[in-house]
Order: sequence, then structure tokens, then C-alpha cells
Amino acid sequence: MTPPARPDPLAPGTRPPAEEFRLGEIALTAYGPSLLGGFGVGAITPVLPLAALALGASAAQAGLIVALIMVGSLVASLPGSVVTARIGERAALVASALIDSVMVVAMAFAPSLWALGAAAFALGMGQVVFGLARQTYLTEAVPVRLRARALSTLGGVLRVGMFLGPLTGAAVIVVWDRRAVFLMAAVLLCAAAALAWRLPEVPGRRSERRAADVHVADVVRAHRRFLATLGVGIMLLMAVRGARMVALPLWAAHLGLSDAATSLIVGVSWGVDTVLFYPGGWVMDRYGRRAAVWPTTFGMAVAFALLPFTTGFWSLLAVGVLVALGNGFGSGIVMTISADASPDVGRPQFLGAARFLGDLGGAGGPALVSVLTGLFSLAVGIGAVALLSVAAGAVLLTWLPRLTCGPARSVPPAEPGAEGRITPPEPTTPVQRS
Repeated sequence: MTPPARPDPLAPGTRPPAEEFRLGEIALTAYGPSLLGGFGVGAITPVLPLAALALGASAAQAGLIVALIMVGSLVASLPGSVVTARIGERAALVASALIDSVMVVAMAFAPSLWALGAAAFALGMGQVVFGLARQTYLTEAVPVRLRARALSTLGGVLRVGMFLGPLTGAAVIVVWDRRAVFLMAAVLLCAAAALAWRLPEVPGRRSERRAADVHVADVVRAHRRFLATLGVGIMLLMAVRGARMVALPLWAAHLGLSDAATSLIVGVSWGVDTVLFYPGGWVMDRYGRRAAVWPTTFGMAVAFALLPFTTGFWSLLAVGVLVALGNGFGSGIVMTISADASPDVGRPQFLGAARFLGDLGGAGGPALVSVLTGLFSLAVGIGAVALLSVAAGAVLLTWLPRLTCGPARSVPPAEPGAEGRITPPEPTTPVQRS
């Protein structure tokens, strides 16, 4: 009797064994677009408020223009997940990168503040679709045993781009002008789109797993327990990370430090943050997600508690490095926790809901510092961030399992019976059975 033929491991409906997977095989096409995109967006971030000021904006209005990027990201978190599910990760990456490149060119030639603000808002929308698509792709493509390292590397690559972008943008301004920075960013985003187009498809019945016709409301309802527990922890952690962006510069100004000294402190902090992404991912894969929560949340809590006691450049630099050590060790932790809980059916929609909570926290953190500073003092606002970090750690450690996280079953499960209401479409490609 002739033995049945072994199925092609790359044929539709199959997936290569986890043991054969090598992260380096998809590194260029999976991480290259993120590096280029982060490089481009990082280059325009410091000059965007300057462009607003050149159009006659006040300092407050210039800050609002920059904030519109985050607002656009927040608004598009849930709709962007539907787009990603419907057209697929590769198409979503390419389309969002091209749209962002057009928006960056529009910023370069914006005739008014309204036009500049609209372009910033649309850039934020494109950024969230880009982020959801790359997270969904890596969650699908990478085995669970390598998931934290893959996603922390994604966060680290983006940090590298955001770190190098402003430095390169400063050199471009010296040689040419501010508009050239926007045009450089547009070229980088187009290159990101071209590289994303080469991204290999994940083998398997993607139409069944993606379930483009699944409604976001059904996914949220099915996983409301996760969103009400670990989702809150994600929101609190992202609030702390968002507050970090304003706390260090504001306290430096409070101490009377020069702009150059402030920039150096922030730059060193970002540099320390950037180099820690892979060790943090390795620890999460080896010892569990909880092992990264401790140093991330409580480390940043101690750093923010010490921040109001700094009195000069060196003490503030030391605290800035301490903040970076905590935050860098948790690179990719938010994406990893949400990826662990994501279902096979409706994954983009679930990740979009988790991203919405994260963006809500990211926008709320700086707002909290501003409000408490206005009502009380900057020291009170920074102290509240330390308490937020403790709360984030408490929530995450309460609901994360003590052992290494695996797929969705290792986190708060969907409500009983809710998963049954999310039914995938019938597969269009028959699966061979031997």
C-alpha cells in the first residue's frame, strides 16, 4: 500500500512547524517598514510645531497640532482594525504608509493651520492602521515561544527610528530647510510601503482566521473580561508612558536647565530605552510576562517618585536613565499581552480594541499632568504618575498568570457562550486530509 503523500508545509491550510521558524527569515520585510516609518515620523515630530508657528499659531495652538496625531490614532483604532481585517495586513501596511507619505507632503506645503491640522490628524489615522497591521502579522507569523521577542523587537526598531529621525532631521535643516525634512519623511514612508509589499503571506486559511465580516462590537462583547481587567492595566501603563514624554522636559524647565541640557537628558534617556528591547523580550519568553511587569511598572514608579527631588542636571539625568531602564525593559509588553489574548477569529478587531485603550491612556497621561499642575503644582502631577505606575503594576500582576503566557487561554477568557456568536466564514480553499 502506497503511503499517503506528506502535505506541502506551505500549502494553503497548513503552517510550517514552529521548530523550523526563524525570525531572521522575515526580519527585513517585517521590521524594515517599521524602522523606515519610525525614522520618517520621528524626523517630522520636532519640526511640526515649528511649521505651525510659522503659519501664525500660538504656542498652545502648535501643541494642539501635534496632539492631533494622537487624536487621529485614537479615533481610528477601532475602524482601522476593520480595515486591516478586510484587506489583510500587507495591503494595510502598504496603503497606510502611502497615505502617510501624502499627508507628510501636505504638511510641507500646508497653506493654513487648518490644513496642517487636518494632515496631522490623518497622519495619526494612518499610523494606527500601520501599527495594527504589523502587530497582527507578527502575531500570526511567529510561534508563541518567540512572540515576546518578536514584538519587543518591533517596539525597539520603532524606537531606533524615532531616535535617529530627529537627529537626521536636524542635519537636513542645516543643509536645506524645514520643508526638506517633510519631503525626506515622505520618501522614507514610500520606501516603507515598497518594502512592506514584499512581506510574505502567512500560510494557512487566512480568510477563516481573519474573519473580515466579524463586527467589532461582537469581539468586544466576547472579550469584555479581558478589556475590563488587563485592558485597564494596559491603559494605565500607556498613561505613564505618555506622561513621561512631558514630565522630564517640564521638570527640566522648572529647574532652569537650558534647552540643550534638556535635549541631552531626553536623548540619553531614549538611547538607554532603545538598547533594552531584546533583553526584555527574552525575559518575557523565558520567564513569563509578569517578569517584565515588575521592573517596568515599579521601576518607573520609583523613578517618577524621585523626580521632584532632583535639583540639577546630573540628578535629573540619573532619574531619566532610571525611567528609561524601567520603560525599556517592558518594550513590547503591551503588544505581547494583547497578542496573547487575541482570538484566531477577529484578531485585528480585538487588537484594535486593545489599542484603543492604550491610546486612550497615552493621551490621558499628559493631560493628567497638565491638569494637576494647573490645580496644584508640577510636583503633584509627577507624583500622580508614580501612583499610576503602581496601579498599572497591581492590575497587570493580579490578572496575568504566574507561568509564561501562551495563547488566549492563558489570560482572562471570553465570556461563556460569547465566542460562539463569532463565527468564521466558510473556507474557500479545501484542506487536504491524508
